Amino acid sequence: MQNWPIVLGDKIPADSALNGKKVWLGDINRAVAHPELFLSEAKGHASVYSAPVATAPAAAAGPKRIVAVTACPTGVAHTFMAAEAIETEAKKRGWWVKVETRGSVGAGNAITPEEVAEADLVIVAADIEVDLAKFAVSPCTVRLPAWR
Repeated sequence: MQNWPIVLGDKIPADSALNGKKVWLGDINRAVAHPELFLSEAKGHASVYSAPVATAPAAAAGPKRIVAVTACPTGVAHTFMAAEAIETEAKKRGWWVKVETRGSVGAGNAITPEEVAEADLVIVAADIEVDLAKFAVSPCTVRLPAWR
């Protein structure tokens, strides 16, 4: 007895588990209305399946651009430790990065609306409330959990 997958629908899904197996793509209405005829057609016309080769998504031109905001109540240790960690990792990966630091003395290294608009990613690492209005145009904002 030979087994072969029958897929009911509009297209065979990309599935490497089907590679090398005879597969038949059929219409569910036809299968229900004429099951014997449907199975006979499937047996006679099933073809060997080969999953499409996945291609890597095209890399965006140039390095990733990241803007980040770090903040803590006093604006000293955690603010600058987080900023340094983000900058170090981004530079290690060859990415452009700018980190705005916020604390009791205000904001340092302020991020411009143009930098936000050009960013691929916004990171917010804050232990205090941070107004995120200027980041609303960014397609991807990640808010890291508080340090508490």
